Amino acid sequence: MNSYSSSFSSLFFTLNSLSFSFSSSFFTINSLSFFFLSLFFTISSLSFFFLSLFFAISSLSFFFSSLFFTSSSLSFSFLSFFFTINA
Repeated sequence: MNSYSSSFSSLFFTLNSLSFSFSSSFFTINSLSFFFLSLFFTISSLSFFFLSLFFAISSLSFFFSSLFFTSSSLSFSFLSFFFTINA
C-alpha cells in the first residue's frame, strides 16, 4: 500500500513539474511575443517619424524654392521698371 501511495505521489509530482514547465514555456513565449510586438511598434513609430521628417524637409524646400521664384520675379519687375524709366 505504501508503494502505491509512493508511486502516485511521484506521478503527481511529475505531472506537477510538467505543468510548471509548460506554464513557464508559455510565459516565455508570451514575453517573446510582447517583445516582438513592442519592437514592431517601435519600428513603425520610427518610420512614421522619418516620414514626417521627410515631409517637413520637402515642405521647407518648397518654401525656399517659392521664395526664390518670388525674389526673382521681384527683381525682374524692378529691372523692367528701371528700363521703362530709362527709355
